[in-house]
Formats: sequence, C-alpha cells, structure tokens
Amino acid sequence: MLGIETTPEKHSRSDAGDTKRARARNRAAAWLVAGISAVTAAVAGGYRLGQPPLWRDEAATKAIAGRSVSQILATLPHDDVVHGAYYLVVHVVEKFLGSSTAALRLPSVVAIAVASAFTALIARHLAEKTDAPFASLTGLAAGALFAMTPSTISYAQEARSYATVTMLAVIATYLLIRAIETGGRWWPAYGAAVALTGLFNLFGLLILVPHGLTMLTADRRGKALVRWLVAAGVAGAVAIEAYAQRGALGWMAQRPPWWPNFRVFIDSGAGSTKLTLLVLAVAAAGIIAEVAAARGRPGLGPATVALPWLLAPPVLLLTWSQVHNSWDIRYVEFCLPAFAILVAWGVNRLARLVVRPPRLAWIPLAIAPLAVVAVMAHTESAVRYSRPDNLQAESSIIARHALPGDIVFYLPVNDRIVSMPFPGPFAKLRDIAMAESPVASNTLYGTDVSPAVLLKRFVRVTRVWVVTSSEVNYFTTARVTPLDAEEGRLIQNMRIIGHWRDGDTMLTLYAKR
Repeated sequence: MLGIETTPEKHSRSDAGDTKRARARNRAAAWLVAGISAVTAAVAGGYRLGQPPLWRDEAATKAIAGRSVSQILATLPHDDVVHGAYYLVVHVVEKFLGSSTAALRLPSVVAIAVASAFTALIARHLAEKTDAPFASLTGLAAGALFAMTPSTISYAQEARSYATVTMLAVIATYLLIRAIETGGRWWPAYGAAVALTGLFNLFGLLILVPHGLTMLTADRRGKALVRWLVAAGVAGAVAIEAYAQRGALGWMAQRPPWWPNFRVFIDSGAGSTKLTLLVLAVAAAGIIAEVAAARGRPGLGPATVALPWLLAPPVLLLTWSQVHNSWDIRYVEFCLPAFAILVAWGVNRLARLVVRPPRLAWIPLAIAPLAVVAVMAHTESAVRYSRPDNLQAESSIIARHALPGDIVFYLPVNDRIVSMPFPGPFAKLRDIAMAESPVASNTLYGTDVSPAVLLKRFVRVTRVWVVTSSEVNYFTTARVTPLDAEEGRLIQNMRIIGHWRDGDTMLTLYAKR
C-alpha cells in the first residue's frame, strides 16, 4: 500500500528532475553555440585590426570622439547627431585604450561578435521551434557564416556605427521572438533595443518593418500586436531629432539605379558574386520547405523571421531613394544576419533530404562555413583592406612635398576631414579659408571666412594645395559656395606642379606661373 501511494510522487520527482536537467543541457548548448560564434567573429574581425588605413568617415569618428563629453554634446546639434551615441561610446573607449586605429575599431569588433552570437541563437531557436534536428549545428552554422563573410569582417574593422546598429537589430529580433512567445518583460526589453538601434543610426529603425511583417505572420489573432505597436511607437520617437539632420545626406544627389544596387546588397550577403546563385538556391530551398511544412498555419520559423528581415529594409530604402536619395548599402548592413540564418536553415533542410543515412545530415552543417571560407579566401583579403581612401597616405604626401608658406584649399569644406586623423604634416599648411576651428565652432569641419576676407589673406602666396574629391569636378556641382568659387578663381591662372590621386581623394599642388 505504501509503495503504491509513493510511486506517483517518485515519478513526479523523477520527471521534474529530468525536465530540469534537459533545460540545463539546452541552456548549456545555447551558450556554447553563442560563445563559439562570438569567438569566431572576434578572431576574424580582430585579425590585423589596425592595419587597414583610416578613411574619412573613420576620421570623423576620431575627430569628434576625441573631444570632451561637453564638446561632443555641443557639436551634435550642428553635425552628426545621428552618430552621437556612437561617438560617446568611442570616447569612453579612447579614455582607456587611447586613439590608435585598433582602439577606435575595437567597439565594432565587439559588436559584430555579439551580433554573431545572437544570430546563432536565433537560428538555433527557430530550428527548435520547427522541430528540426541538429538545431545547435544550424545555429552554429548561421553564426559562423555571418561572422566570416567578408562584408561582415569589413564592418567589424571600421570605426563607424554600422556594426553596433547590426548588433542592436539582431538583439531586437531575438527579443521580439521571445516576446511573441512569452510576452511579459520581453516587450519593454524589445522596445529599448529598437530605440537604441535607431539612436545609433536613424536607418536602423527600418528593422521595425520586417518585425511588423513577422508579427502579422506569427500572430494572426493580434494578441501581441498592440504591445508591438506600443513598443514600435516609443522606439520610433528617437527618430525625431535625427530626422532634423536629414540634410547630412545632401551629398546623395543622383537617384541610385534600383536593381544594380540591390544586386550589390545580395552579393555582399553571399560573400562573393561567384557564390550568389548557389547561396540563393540554398536559402530558397529552406524557405520553400518551411512554407510547405507550415501549410498556412501561423508560426515562427526561419522564413517568417529572416526573409522579411533580409528583404524589406533594402527594398523600401531603394524604392524611397528613387524619390529622395537616401541609399547607402551601409544603412541596411543590419539585414545580413538574416541571410546567414536562411542559408544555414537551407543547408539543414537540404541535408535531411539528400544525405543518407539521415543521421549523417549534420555533416553538411558542420562543413558549410569552412567551405564558404575556402571559396571566399581571396575575396576576404580584398574586402578587408578596401577603403575609399587612405588618409595616412595623404598625410605622407604632404609631409614629403609641402614647403613653408604653402596654403591649402579644401573643396568643399567637408574635405578638411582629410587633415584630421594625421594632422602633423597638414599643420605646415596655412588654412587661410578657416574662420573658426572645428573645436572652437563646435562643428566637425570648422567655419569659413567670407570671399572678401579670403582675398585679403591671399597675399605672398606662391603655392596652393587643393584637397578635393577625385570622383567629380566639384566646381560643376550645385553645392559650390561663393567662397569655393573665389578659391577656384584664385587658382585658375596657376600651373599644376603636382597631382596625386588616392581612392576618393585628390591632392593637387598649384604654383604661380
């Protein structure tokens, strides 16, 4: 009798213990997948971190982040408020690690490592939700594929906010999934993550569009839709001040061709143009298999989460840019983790269909990242070291060829950024067009004098350096100011004695005839 009465209690304790141990194993597996992905990304992004040269956008980071907190805050209303939060982060890093190129880029390496970890967690979790085998390997494949894609490594090695935006967008997506499933505390956390995404870059708020599409697919009864709308509305409020600085995109004059730019975006996610068709086919196979298995039933899966995440932001931004150009591939870099998730999921589904016996279907998932790396080895090196310009090289040119008494014209004033990361040689040049320095004026580039003052300062001049873009003849653009026109008039009767082109930057040395 006693044995009969205690048997259910023993079974209950045993079942509870088994459940607890299973949850512990699941958590340990998740941590392992995330950890391996993060370490992979940190190694790939940290390799030779300081070697690729600073380019002008990174020079802006160095120039502003190197100021005091009060100076940074005073600068933001005039320039680059859309990157303000990022500059404050880099400022703190500089306090502890200095302003070397590697130190400036370290936050981006950390951000990509965290993004890779959460990419792996999302892929693993969604594979589990669809009862797919090898969920941990699927997550690991997604994290590793994203971490080792050349474009990901390039963003990890850039002292700009885009890696941080990617990290926050991936975290926000993970929190959305958990909020849809369990609600509660996940919704405030999701709202905070999306708000931070927009705070670090306005275009990061485009992540709300695919999240909304996922909500419509996974929550057709609308139970969580109201909470999502509240979270999205609060997060979207961070865009108000940033939108006031949309003039910062004034350099984007021409409408971008839609399809070629979309192709470039897809190629960057695939890692190489040679792999694009194969990668798209693998991703499409996984999407088709998931849709077929779902049979119209709502739910969360790799396709319902990652497909709108990959496509909606670039499609919307490119379409909007046909009216008002705002397109730059960097603004939608946060969509690339979705590509890795879809590819890993596609490998999972294809392996289960093709590999025999089925228990060996884990092998393609294990070798897929290594195979991709082997194919992209030559591309990785090229992308890692590709920069629009090399500001250290420009500084070296000035150091070798400048003479006492030389003056310099920056056309337009934005090109003054060329002198900022390595200022020593440029200090030998007289910048007679400057009225107030960048720090004194609380601006990025400083302020300029009037044409009349410039003319008064243009005395005893025998040689003039002109720093401008190598891509277009600035004097033919609509942005030429009266001061620019006066500078052009002053050099038009001088002869060119030196000409150097480096990527997007051109240095020209003029001398009196």
